Amino acid sequence: VQTCALPIFLIAEDNTANQKLIVKLLKKFGYNSEVAANGIEVIDQLKSRHFDLVLMDIQMPQMDGIEATKIIRNSNDKKINNKIPIIALTANAMDGDRELYIESGMNDFIPKPIDLNEFIYIINSHLNK
Repeated sequence: VQTCALPIFLIAEDNTANQKLIVKLLKKFGYNSEVAANGIEVIDQLKSRHFDLVLMDIQMPQMDGIEATKIIRNSNDKKINNKIPIIALTANAMDGDRELYIESGMNDFIPKPIDLNEFIYIINSHLNK
């Protein structure tokens, strides 16, 4: 019998209430996750272990989500999967923001407050590629 490991997500979010909410949502659907409070922590965690997907907040201290995404996508570090799906998860949902996130190297965008159906649909669509 072959067992398939459950996907593990990296949540890049500086707000502790949002961290807890996203971890709880993912756990409800059977997904495991780790948390990074800023882009620097994201890069460090991606170097030290495997993740299947990153949920990336845009506005974080020290290094924001766009800067972290550009570093991931341009990385030649063999420890970093520079093809990992990265989904923007942010309250910045003005016209043109989605395009900005995609241009920076993100694969998709989920606005806050989170719509649960959209959240799960988008996550699953990127896990199954």
